[in-house]
Amino acid sequence: MKLVPSKALNDRLLVLPYPKEEETLESGVIVAESVGQLLKAKVILVSDQVKSINQDEVVIFPEGAGIGQYYDGKYHLWLTEAQVIAIV
Repeated sequence: MKLVPSKALNDRLLVLPYPKEEETLESGVIVAESVGQLLKAKVILVSDQVKSINQDEVVIFPEGAGIGQYYDGKYHLWLTEAQVIAIV
């Protein structure tokens, strides 16, 4: 069964995380973001109870936050408003 959200409930928002950034050193070594970093995501759906975040904004949240779901063929996260640290 394919779940397709049409409306976020309570204080939830559905976000599409941006890929983790990697840094390439002069030596050619690729350094991935370490565990515990802050991540960015584009807001896809916002519940009516969330007043401070709008659809299409970019938010920052801690790695490990939220509940994952595939939506429209891409991995998304359900976050609560409290899990969002900042709007970019």
